[in-house]
Amino acid sequence: MSGDAAEIAKEALQAYEQGTFDLAIDLFEQAKSGYLTAGDPVKAAEMANNLSVAYGQIDRYAAAIEVLQGTYDVFVQHNDMMKAVQSLGNEAAAYEGLQEWEKAEALYEQAADRFAQLGHQESQHYTLQALSRVRLRQGRAMEAVSTMQGALETGAKSNWRTRIVGKILSLPSRLFGP
Repeated sequence: MSGDAAEIAKEALQAYEQGTFDLAIDLFEQAKSGYLTAGDPVKAAEMANNLSVAYGQIDRYAAAIEVLQGTYDVFVQHNDMMKAVQSLGNEAAAYEGLQEWEKAEALYEQAADRFAQLGHQESQHYTLQALSRVRLRQGRAMEAVSTMQGALETGAKSNWRTRIVGKILSLPSRLFGP
């Protein structure tokens, strides 16, 4: 059965990449069920993560949160910390979509810290960008700027654009700093 689930998962990814999110959701659900039936909770949790992202694409954030229930624990139990942290980030993104800023912020902070512990700078970079966006939406501009500076220092290749953005972002702290 897991062979069938793997084929369905491939079809789901293709549907997702083509932007047919409703079909992708249906196929990810089928793959998740197939993996559960085959006794592969890790693959089932991966499908749940994929489902949450697909739900987010069609603004079904509550469904995205619901499908993620238990995925973090499955990944931790199977020592797959990278996927566990990705599930935290997916949950944060769903709460951000629901405009539940405090929950999104807390989860993004946890994910950013754990990506740093895992040494995965690129994921930490994108998570800090999302955290900055949430803080900006909360009206906390200085914290948002500071977080974005951290994102630029983490994982972004230093080129003329990132150096210019970094200089612009440092202006408020120089103007209003001690």
